[in-house]
Amino acid sequence: MLLRPRFLLAKESASGLPVNLEPWLNKHSITLSLAIFNGLFLIQNGLDIAFLWSGEALPMGVTYAEYAHAGFYPLLAINLLTAVFVLMTYGEHQQNFQTDMAKKLVLVWLGQNIFLTLSAINRLLQYIEAYSLTYQRIAALMAMVLTAIGLLLIIARILGKHRNVWLINANAIALVVTLYGACFVNMERIIADFNVRHCLEVTALGSNIDLPYLHSLGSESLPALRWFQANAKYSPVQARNAGEFVKDLEQQLSKDISDWRAWTWRKYRQLQYLPSPLKAIPIGNTGWQY
Repeated sequence: MLLRPRFLLAKESASGLPVNLEPWLNKHSITLSLAIFNGLFLIQNGLDIAFLWSGEALPMGVTYAEYAHAGFYPLLAINLLTAVFVLMTYGEHQQNFQTDMAKKLVLVWLGQNIFLTLSAINRLLQYIEAYSLTYQRIAALMAMVLTAIGLLLIIARILGKHRNVWLINANAIALVVTLYGACFVNMERIIADFNVRHCLEVTALGSNIDLPYLHSLGSESLPALRWFQANAKYSPVQARNAGEFVKDLEQQLSKDISDWRAWTWRKYRQLQYLPSPLKAIPIGNTGWQY
C-alpha cells in the first residue's frame, strides 16, 4: 500500500491514460518490429537448445560463471523491454495497433521470452551445480521465476482482455507472496546442506567447500557441518577444520540463547540437538532453564 498510494493521480496513471504513439508507431511498424524480435529470439533460443538443453559442452574458454552471467543480465533488460512494449501497444487506448497478426506475433514473442527465461534458470542451476549455492544465487533464481510468472501474466492479460491495472495488481501479489513466503524458509540451512553434499571433499566432484562462508551463515549451518565432518572422506584436513567451526558456532549459539535479545525459537530448537551440557542455559538473569 505504501508503494502504491491511492490518491487521484496514481489512480489515473494506473488506469492507463491514453498516450499518443502515432508519431513514432503504426500497426505496420509494430508488426515488423515483432517479426524482427521473434527472429532474434529464435536465434538465441536455437543456440540455447544446441548448447544448453542438449547437454553439449561449453565452447572453449567459456566458464559456467560467464555462461550464467551472460544469460542473466541481458534477460532483465529484454524482459523490461518486453513489458514496456506490450503495455504500450496493448493498452486500453491503443486498439489501432492490435491487429490479428500483431497479436499472434506478440504471443509467440512472449512464449520465446518464457523459454529464454527457462534457459537462464537452467544456466544458473548448472552454475550452482558446478560451484556452490549462495544467497545471491537463490535471489537470482527467485527473480527469474518471478520474471517467468510476469510473462505468463502478460499473456493472461492479453488473452483475457484485462486492463493494465489488473496486470500490475497480479504482479504485486506474486511479488508479495514470494517475499512473505521466503520469510519462513530456512535459507541458511538449505545453502549449507546443498554445499556440503555437493562439494569436492565429499563427492570428489564439483568445487572445494567454503567453510568460512558456511561459518558466516551462523548456527543454522551446524547440522551440515557435523554431517561434513563425518563424510568428508576425500579431505580429512577439511573435516578437522569443520570441527573447529562447529565448536565456535556451538559456543556462539549458547551465548545467543542466554541473551534474551538474541533468543529465537529456531535457535532454541537447535539447542535441543546439542550435547547435553549445553542445554541447561538460563535466559538473561531470569533463572529460566532450557
